[in-house]
Order: sequence, then structure tokens, then C-alpha cells
Amino acid sequence: MELVALPPADSRIDRCPGPENVSKTDQQIAALATQEIANPASVFPPAKEIKSLQDLRSSTFLDGNALRGMLLNAYGWRLVGTIALVAGWTLVVVGVGLLVLVVLGFVLKPQAAAFDKAAMRQ
Repeated sequence: MELVALPPADSRIDRCPGPENVSKTDQQIAALATQEIANPASVFPPAKEIKSLQDLRSSTFLDGNALRGMLLNAYGWRLVGTIALVAGWTLVVVGVGLLVLVVLGFVLKPQAAAFDKAAMRQ
């Protein structure tokens, strides 16, 4: 656990929900917290940490990098699947064609052998 020195009490008294802020509404206190988080010169470590996390969130998700990456990933795998499907159907057609050639070879070979025997007798 890291020890952090707190700023002087007079610099943070108006920002804390202490006795002087008891009469403020939740919206007013939330507005004070938002102002403190947005303040780049904030001396409060939680405000700095929240600001860095908000910056990370906005740079990662809200500017489109994550969405762009997910869409490109989906497009790429769709393209790989389409190519594999076309290759699969092409191989089925080639296989059927080779099967037809093999069957024709067995059917036509006996006729060719019979023709050769008849030609040799003459």
C-alpha cells in the first residue's frame, strides 16, 4: 500500500462532503467530484486514477479502435470461411470428375482390349 501525503486541509475543505457540504444535494456533490476529476492539477490520488481510467476507456472503446478491430476480425474470419467453402465445393467437383473418369476407364478398357485382340487376329 502506497502512502500519499494529503494536501493542506484548507485547499480541500470546499471539495469534501464535510459539515459545510451537508446542505448540498447529491447532484451538487457529483458536480464537485466531476470538476475535481476534470482538474488536471488535482492533488487527490483517486481523482487522478479516475481520470486516467476514463482516458483509457475513451481511447480504447469510444474512439472506435475496439469496434474497428472487432469488425475487421469478423470480416477476416468470414473471408477465410468463404474461401474454405469454395475450396471444399471445388474439391467435391474434382472428386466427382475423377470418379467419373475412373468408372469410364473400367467400362471402356474391356472394349478397347477386345478391339485390340480382334485387330491382332487379322
